[in-house]
Amino acid sequence: MANYTLTNGYTVTTSDAPGGGTEFVTKCPAGDVISSVTFHGMDAAELERDLIVANRLAAMA
Repeated sequence: MANYTLTNGYTVTTSDAPGGGTEFVTKCPAGDVISSVTFHGMDAAELERDLIVANRLAAMA
């Protein structure tokens, strides 16, 4: 669905998860997966909104 880059060089990729959730996969700058979590409903929407803001801040740096 979307890719976000944070100011620390980490990236978060979102994708649709089974059951209607959203999976968030976080990778370190070297490309290794450090976490994978699935959220549903408002929790997923709030995290994605925060990632959009973080991505925009990283682009300004």
